[in-house]
Amino acid sequence: MAGPVIDVAILGEPAVWRDGVPVLLGGGLPRAVFCALALRSGHIMSRAELIQALWGGHPPASASGSLYTYVSTLRRALHKDVLTTSYAGYRLALPPDALDVHRLDLLRERARVLRERDDPGEPAAVEEALALWRGEALAGVPGPFAAAHRSRLAEVRLALLERRAELAVAAGRYDEVVDELTDLVRREPARERLHALLMTALFQAGRQTDALDAYRRARATLAERFGTEPGRELHVLHQEILAGDLAAGERRFPRPVARLAATRPFVGRAGLVAELRRVVDDVRAGRGGSLWIEGLPGSGKSAVLAEALSGAATAGCVVSWAAADEFAQDVPLHAVERCLTGLGTAAHGVTVRPDTPLTVVLERVRQVLRSNAAHPLVLVLDDLQWADPESLSVWHYLRGLSAHHPLLLIAAGRPLPCRQDRHLPRVLTDDAGARDVVLPPLTDAEARGLLALAGVTDEASARAITALAGGYPSCLLAAVSALPEHGPARRWRVVPPPVVAAVSEQFAQLGGATLETLRAMALLGESCTVDEITAATGTPPSGLVDVLAEALIAGVVVEDGDEVRFAYPLLRRVLYESVPSSLRLAMYQQFAT
Repeated sequence: MAGPVIDVAILGEPAVWRDGVPVLLGGGLPRAVFCALALRSGHIMSRAELIQALWGGHPPASASGSLYTYVSTLRRALHKDVLTTSYAGYRLALPPDALDVHRLDLLRERARVLRERDDPGEPAAVEEALALWRGEALAGVPGPFAAAHRSRLAEVRLALLERRAELAVAAGRYDEVVDELTDLVRREPARERLHALLMTALFQAGRQTDALDAYRRARATLAERFGTEPGRELHVLHQEILAGDLAAGERRFPRPVARLAATRPFVGRAGLVAELRRVVDDVRAGRGGSLWIEGLPGSGKSAVLAEALSGAATAGCVVSWAAADEFAQDVPLHAVERCLTGLGTAAHGVTVRPDTPLTVVLERVRQVLRSNAAHPLVLVLDDLQWADPESLSVWHYLRGLSAHHPLLLIAAGRPLPCRQDRHLPRVLTDDAGARDVVLPPLTDAEARGLLALAGVTDEASARAITALAGGYPSCLLAAVSALPEHGPARRWRVVPPPVVAAVSEQFAQLGGATLETLRAMALLGESCTVDEITAATGTPPSGLVDVLAEALIAGVVVEDGDEVRFAYPLLRRVLYESVPSSLRLAMYQQFAT
């Protein structure tokens, strides 16, 4: 007998339907348990992970009992086969299309593919994705897990709104997009791209005076909240509007073409970009190969690749770029299907299903190589740490083919999570022709250049942000986005939420014991010795070996002689502020004894 049909919506206030009938999820914490399991659908979440998702590092003494009660209630409301329990934890089994966030990811991927193909169907895909929202994602759901996903999904929605506005401007629908852009720039004054879109829409609609007023408002807002002047894009557009250059909008917001481009300002890493472009030159000359790029969350792996490969398509290469999905690790061939979709001829397509035999997939891959024999092929698979094992097997096979074909394989990923079924750098670089690149943080000079591109021209603000963020582009740009509402970084009494969200990405894959140790270290200071950590946590040095090794691999701490210190100040501040003040006092008293 088939189980019930479950539908889940979390892009708004969470709601669940079982066979079309609404399911009551209970109060805030039971909802938080359900939403965490739904977002990790198909994966087992341990009790420790769920407790961390609900209460962070400071659960109440009753946490385990409460969790058991919440799960038992949810199992009765859903079905025993939908929410299963085992010694390892709990697992919510949902079909891929049952959760609105999964449908959102598929629509975003479809829109991306359509954009690269210059397909007129992209606006419909963007509209369909935006229609999934029913309000703020995970509205009213407590806990740090929900807060992190709420922030991520809010950024996803804003990016879709911005893209919809770009498409409207590119299509000449100026009048109909002005009101929406006016509202967006009011809500997101730090995004200069939105100001530029509004100015262009007004100007192209014949409202030159209003377009100039929009620039003046943007400049006043940036000066008042940022202490900065508009960036180069806005300045140049302002000059074009003053000159009455009616072609400005067409040059600035053309219809999308099939290309790779960085989605954020790019600066620095000139040596690495040049090296990657030499690798592309090699494949153009008929020499295949493989490359592994490893970097921490927010280090700019994707931006470096986009910059390096931006001219590859126009240089005669066929480029296919995809990212593995954290929520599809158990879907066979999902990652490689994303990467190969669209390649090949009509007769030899490479669309695969999870139940497609691996031998059939490999034969289709060979057909793709034959159908693209006239052009060098560059395959990019980002976030490889989330790839399913079957996709890795195909990638392994492709690497062997690259020795005999003009095929360049580029994989990028994080050092964590460390998964026992693969050691990614070794898998991808265990022969003499492969390359292994570890992406370092930006230098201070490169960080200043990125901030300048993002519109921060005040020297004091740039120095403060650079000192706090440690050369990680995502943290630097998050700090910029926080300036309008929270003021100059040097005056922050607490770290603003957008910055907390960016910094927390580096903690996301750490175990509970590691996080607790890092919180204790945050109370001890910017750096401390192993003996001090032992005294503060009560953990013997032998018990700290794995914990500190994980933190070192994650890049959140570095060794400094006999001491261990945080890699950059924001890491310590975020951890320190995550400890309630009353608990800080208790912990300091414990340290003193």
